[in-house]
Amino acid sequence: GDASEIAFPDRERRRQQRRHWLDFMYWYHESQVDLAEEGIRIVRKYFPRILLEAGLGFGDDNPLCALDRTAVCRRLAQYKPFGIRSTHAAVNRGDWNQAYWFYKRMAPVAHRYGAAFGTEPPGGDLSVLELHQQIFEDASAGVDYVYSYFQNFMLLPDTVDRFRAALRPGERPCVDIGILYPTAQLLLDMETTPEWQIPFCSVARDCLDYDVVDENMIAWGMLDDYRVLVQTSGGMLETQSLQAIDRWIRAGGLLVARGDRPLRTVEEDASLPQQWYSSSPTEYPDGTKSYAVDRGQVVLLEGPRRLNDLIGQVVGALLRYADACLGRRPLRGFDGAADGIWTTEFPSGKLTYDAETRVTRFTPAGRE
Repeated sequence: GDASEIAFPDRERRRQQRRHWLDFMYWYHESQVDLAEEGIRIVRKYFPRILLEAGLGFGDDNPLCALDRTAVCRRLAQYKPFGIRSTHAAVNRGDWNQAYWFYKRMAPVAHRYGAAFGTEPPGGDLSVLELHQQIFEDASAGVDYVYSYFQNFMLLPDTVDRFRAALRPGERPCVDIGILYPTAQLLLDMETTPEWQIPFCSVARDCLDYDVVDENMIAWGMLDDYRVLVQTSGGMLETQSLQAIDRWIRAGGLLVARGDRPLRTVEEDASLPQQWYSSSPTEYPDGTKSYAVDRGQVVLLEGPRRLNDLIGQVVGALLRYADACLGRRPLRGFDGAADGIWTTEFPSGKLTYDAETRVTRFTPAGRE
């Protein structure tokens, strides 16, 4: 039969039976991770030393596709040598740049668990401008290899040399800012991507670099890799996720939260976040409020109604945080300037991309 004909519960029924629905969706997604692992395990048994690879595609995160990207990356990374390939390179032909967001859904986990990370663009129909942007975005995400098609390499006389000059294989980009991916909310709403998130990341890339941090990554302790967590959408999280965020804040993290999307558990318990707002806040002209929470901080945004309002409030909060960090380690991946120059920091130097001229440059550390 046609899987598209399966009738799933509507939104209201999912809301009324949210724990049953989420348990089903977690089981459904994990079953596909198990299936992928079984296939790789069998291949690895008979080919113990060859490089194996999983191409993770789809043009969105539709829960019905059962592709738990971060879970697949972590599970399959153990079958080394192994590569994760994002088939989203140069997928920026809609209203927003999406390729980099997909990279940042998977690359941080691949890097953490020792898998190579690669990319693949559409076959043979890139434009020169798209190729220029792909070179930067691939390098910025820390890719180890690029799978492409001969037509794409023929677009420029020195395509391979340009990739070689930009890519930093074996280096992980230095990123202090995580974008919260509310997994439970997405599964309950059955949305294909978190509301606001891709537009936010597309436009804000001019001011900041980021990783996308989902609830798997929070459960695996990866939140400790970041100094800032930004809530762009959603509000409903698993209890364990909210508790982990609370511990992270109190240990010194900065949470930038939306006042119009209050964080709470799947059971609608908001008692933990309410503790963050028990002290007197520092208020700012843009309507944001900052609350001290032990060694950390929560910045509460005034419900932005437009994308530019959301970006402005987030960038303003990060500029204040960066100023407060003077004399300490700078906020890596954040320049705060909407100047058309995108930046990515690496241990060995800084990568920049001029969105107008499409030129990518790498400047070794100490030569800025």
